[in-house]
Amino acid sequence: MFFSARAYGANCHSTAAERTATPHLPVLLQIKPAGDFEGYVSYGLGLARKTRYHLFALKQPDRVVLDISH
Repeated sequence: MFFSARAYGANCHSTAAERTATPHLPVLLQIKPAGDFEGYVSYGLGLARKTRYHLFALKQPDRVVLDISH
């Protein structure tokens, strides 16, 4: 979930991918937008099994990294 984010611009057109991504990885099966409400944009992940992960932010350019153990 990302705070202070918008999945729609001022003209009501989507600024985020609307489709389900299917990366065909051993553990990460799908990534899908889950919602946009009051400044929070959410995504859902479909995993093959429960596993460990590490979530962190990087700068220049700003981005979020999710490292999923295989």
